[in-house]
This record gives sequence, C-alpha cells and structure tokens, in this order.
Amino acid sequence: MFHREHRYFFLLLIFFTGFILFGSIVLTCQEEKPLRYEVEVNALIVPIFAVDAKGKPVYDLKKEEITLLVNAEPVEIAEFTAFQVEGEKRVAGESIEDEGGQRLAQSEGSINFLIFDAVSNSQKGLKRARKIALGIINESPSTDAFVILESDPKTGFHYVMGPETDKKKLGSATKEMVKLAGQRYFHAGSYYRDLGAHNVATSGRGDIASWEFRARMLKVAVEQAEAGKKEYQQEIRTFLHSLSQMKYTLKTITQPKHVYLVSGGIPSSSLGRELIRYYKFIGEAAKAINYGGSMLYLVDPVPPTNTSGSYSMKYMAKVSGGEYFGGTNPEKIVSNVTNNTRAYYELAFMPNQSPGDKLRIELKCKRKAITLRTIKYAEKGKPYKEMEETQKKLFALNVITGGSWSRIVGDLKKLKYKSLKSTKGSTNIHPLKRIRIQIPENMNNHNVDIFMVNLDPKTMKANFGITNQMVNQELEIDVPVEEEKVQFVVIVEPIKTLCLYNQVK
Repeated sequence: MFHREHRYFFLLLIFFTGFILFGSIVLTCQEEKPLRYEVEVNALIVPIFAVDAKGKPVYDLKKEEITLLVNAEPVEIAEFTAFQVEGEKRVAGESIEDEGGQRLAQSEGSINFLIFDAVSNSQKGLKRARKIALGIINESPSTDAFVILESDPKTGFHYVMGPETDKKKLGSATKEMVKLAGQRYFHAGSYYRDLGAHNVATSGRGDIASWEFRARMLKVAVEQAEAGKKEYQQEIRTFLHSLSQMKYTLKTITQPKHVYLVSGGIPSSSLGRELIRYYKFIGEAAKAINYGGSMLYLVDPVPPTNTSGSYSMKYMAKVSGGEYFGGTNPEKIVSNVTNNTRAYYELAFMPNQSPGDKLRIELKCKRKAITLRTIKYAEKGKPYKEMEETQKKLFALNVITGGSWSRIVGDLKKLKYKSLKSTKGSTNIHPLKRIRIQIPENMNNHNVDIFMVNLDPKTMKANFGITNQMVNQELEIDVPVEEEKVQFVVIVEPIKTLCLYNQVK
C-alpha cells in the first residue's frame, strides 16, 4: 500500500489526467499501482523564456540565434516555435510559418500550477502569498489555466481547484488557502521561555532547588526542540516527495506549463547536520520538475528579514534553471514574474543514442544582452510503437493541437475523406458521422491505430475512441459526434510513425 502522504497527490493525478485527456470517461486504478502517465517520444521539447537586459520579454527570438548543448555537446535544433500572444490573450489556432520560414504557433494557453507551501512559511508570508498569487493570476493571459494546490505538513499536496481560467473563481480559491503556517525554527531558548523556567526566582547561589528546576527545564526544552526539528524534517521529506511526483502529471500536458512554488524556504538551522543530505533531496525535487518538461519558479512571500530560508529556494532555481522571485514589494514580485514568463518559445531536438536517460541542457544566445531561461535537465523518451495506450492518446492529442513532438517524430499528412450518410449510434447516445478515407500506398496492408477524438475547443478536454486494425486502399469508419465538440480522426502506422489526421466536418 502507498503511504498516506501519497494518496492525495495520486487523486490529483487521476483527476487532472482525466480532465485533460478523457473528459467524462472514468479512470479506474488500484491504489497499489503507481500512476505513470508519461508523454515519451524520441523528440524532446525544451521550453524557453527570453528577457532583455532590463528584464523585459523578448518576442522576436530566431532559431539561428540559439545554440543548444546537450551533455556539453552541440546538438542540431530540429524545430523552433514561437508562441504568439495577442495583447493579453493566447488564441488557439493552426501552426503557420512567417516569411522567413520560422514556425509560429498560436497557443491555446498554458497550464500553471500554483503550490501554496504551509510547511515552510510564516503567517505574514501566507498572507502575502495569497496577494502575490492573485496578482500572477490576474496578470496572466485570459486563456491561461491554473491548478491550485496546497501543502499539508502530514499528507503532502491537496488539490484545491483547476485547471481553471475563471479569474474570479481562482481568486476565491486563493482566499481559502491554508491559514496556519508551519514552524520552521527550533531553538531551545524559545521552548525554555514557553516552559516559564526563566521566570523562576532564585535567592542566590545557594538556591539549589531553583537551579535544579531550571536545569531540568533546559533539558526538556532541548529535547522538545530536537523532536520538533525531526518532525519538521519528516514534513519536508513528505513535501519534497510530493513535488517530485509532479513529474508524472506534467508529462501528460502538451501545452506550455509552469510550476510556481510559493514558499518561504527551508532555514538551514532546521536541518543542522543533515544540511547536505537534505539539499540533495531539494535538488532532486527541482530536477523532477524539469524531467516533466516544465520550468520551476520559486516565489518567496516572506519579507526578507531573515534570509536563511531563501537559500534553499535560490538553490532550487539554480539547479533547475528557473528563477527566484522575492523582496519586500508584492507588486514588484508579480511584475517580475509576468515579465519572465511572457515571451515563450519551444525547440525540439532528437537525442543521440548515448547511454543514460538523463540529459543536461544548456542554451546560449548569440544576440547580446538576452537572457534565456530553460530547463537544465530532460529525460529521453520512447518511440511511438513502444508507448502504452494512454501515451498514444497523448500523441494523437498532440497531432490535432499542432504540437511539436508529433511533427518531429512522425510523418504527418492531412487525410482525405468523403462524407457518407450519417447515422445514429447503436446505443442512441451520440449521432455518428460516417466517412470513407483514402489510405496512401505506404500504409496499405499495415496494422494502424485509429483514434476518433471529440475535442472541446474551449477547455481542450478530449474524449477518445481507439481501435487497431489492418487497412487497405479505403477505410470506412463511424465518428461519434458529441454536442459542442469538434471531431477529429487520427491514423498512426506505429513502425515508421506515419500519421494521417483531419477534422471531420
């Protein structure tokens, strides 16, 4: 059985994966089985954010201005995509090319995870955390969605809301966040004062009873401080484990994505002799976010009167390639976050056959005074033919939403079809569109995967039907038609990853 602290996050995995991929289809799984819904393909995607010397977003970055290093070796960029922002709104649409041949994509919006950390925070920090989070939400493009999570000292992450684009609903959710911050500092002196031993009067050196009482209380205070520190360290391990497990959720998302950890950080004094060991845990959790294909942004809401807690946050930013945002002015923090996450690009590359699944990523920009933020780590993927069914559905979703993965891995072409007489479904649940598809010669007499997809253009929620069969020159299929959804057919030949797709109108 999983430990109790795992369960809440796996519930999030079930909900979130179901929301994005399967809509009303119910996912069932045993609690004993780990959920590993990963997008794994040969091509790897690297997210990029660009700012100039003044910290302003740079929207006109070109492929030829970037050098990609993987494990310290130059690697060819297979494809470079600039995501277009129209005012404060990202608009879904098909990919196009500009006059110079650069691929432009109109994104349907990004998925942003806001994690409120009560384990390592202060009361004042939690109050400012809600204000900063609300600012990030309100300054985001209208089509960006947010998933709100909060940490619990004993049970890990709790799901609160999302993916949600309604700013009013998100604002209301932030007000319901954890109200009580966890203890982060464990000094014997404060426990000693709480015990009241320092108020015991003494009449001089000869008052042995009073001195003995103080000594006993000091021993109790030291023991309580040590017990509190050990309990806090266990809470940190639970928190970092939950953060690491986010990799599996992040890999299911084909849209641009960010993870914002809103936390006061872990004071070095609370780790004591375990400092190096725990910083290793902290670094691995930060890398896990990268392995999920996401940037990690550390937002520190605690006023910088004591900076020891910020060191762990800055370390996570350094390890993962993310950014640390802190300071005395919440509005300034929100402004810095907005500028650093607005100009978004993606590049795709094909990893070589060197041993090891973990890759170190480094980007260099040839244009002066431009700073590129990207993930520092990535994981190799699997070819389509080795994917599990859930992964294949993600691949099909990537095909119809214009994603880069599928276009690098597969040979994609628009399928030709003829509409036939539509019929009602045998169960009378949904009407059916019958179509006849012309199969190209290179797919004749091949077993293929056939996906029938109903996609909600507003939420990007998709319902799937999938079958596998041998195809010849022509193929007739019935496509279910769900109300207020758009229908697509995707056909994939798994060996060479030949792919036909089109919207069925």
